[in-house]
Amino acid sequence: MAYEIKKYNEYTWMIEDQLSEVSLTRFFLLAGNDRALMIDAGMNTKNAKEIGEGILKEAGLYDKLISEEKPMLIAITHGHGDHMGGLGAFSDLYMSLTDYQQFGVENNYSGIAFHPIKEGIRSIWAKEFWKYLKTLDILRAVWLSLISRTGF
Repeated sequence: MAYEIKKYNEYTWMIEDQLSEVSLTRFFLLAGNDRALMIDAGMNTKNAKEIGEGILKEAGLYDKLISEEKPMLIAITHGHGDHMGGLGAFSDLYMSLTDYQQFGVENNYSGIAFHPIKEGIRSIWAKEFWKYLKTLDILRAVWLSLISRTGF
C-alpha cells in the first residue's frame, strides 16, 4: 500500500499510511532541537524509520538530529497494530507500560530498549481525542508529555 507525506511546518510532518481505498492510519515525525521523534509507525510501513530519515534528509536536518549516539526515537500512542507496523527498525521505544505488557511488545520486538512513559499519553489520545479539533494539538500534548518525562 502507499503512503503520503504532509508537511505541517519545518519541524512537523504527518505520514498517511493507506490501509485500503477507504481507510488510512496516520503517524507523525517531529524534529526537535537535538532529536527526532516519530509518533506511531503506521501499519503497512515496515520502513517507517527510513521514511522519517528521508524526510529529515530532504529537510536538511538529518545530520543535526540523527547519529549512532542519537537514533530516531519512537513513541507509540497505544498498542494497536495500525500504530506499530514499522516499530521493528527502531532501537528505543517510548510507550505506556500498560500497552507494552498488554500487547506483548517485548515478545514481538526483542532488542528494542523500552522506556515507559506516562499513562497520560494514552489518555490524551483515547479519552480526550474529540476535544481537539486539530491534530497538532494532540502532537503538542504528546510532545510536551515526553519532554517532561524524558528530559529531551
